[in-house]
Amino acid sequence: MKTVEFKDKLFLDSLFPNGEDKFVCIWDTDSFDCCEKDIRKLIKSGCVAFISFGKRAEELHDIFDEVLIIINVIENNNSSDIFVDTLWQRGSDNNLSEAVYNAQHCMIEEVDIACNKIYAFTKKH
Repeated sequence: MKTVEFKDKLFLDSLFPNGEDKFVCIWDTDSFDCCEKDIRKLIKSGCVAFISFGKRAEELHDIFDEVLIIINVIENNNSSDIFVDTLWQRGSDNNLSEAVYNAQHCMIEEVDIACNKIYAFTKKH
């Protein structure tokens, strides 16, 4: 089982584009905003699955999917499509623990890629 590394949003600056590491990202919308630039950085740095939770979880999930469509349909220039499995959840006091469970037990198996890490961007740990 992969362990979760809790990160501050500043950690995004240390991620390398086209890095070898594949990871699952858990994003707490109550702790940090996430914009298109952040999403692109996550995708280019090896994010293979994305889970958002918090009050704006569904909205962020939709934005993430829209950015993927832009990358794959408009910008891709005949390259192979980039796939990132996405999930959002809300309405529970245990959103972080549920997101961690989903990352450890569901998302990694569905993605079927050698995933090296799980990063949780939250202030709630």
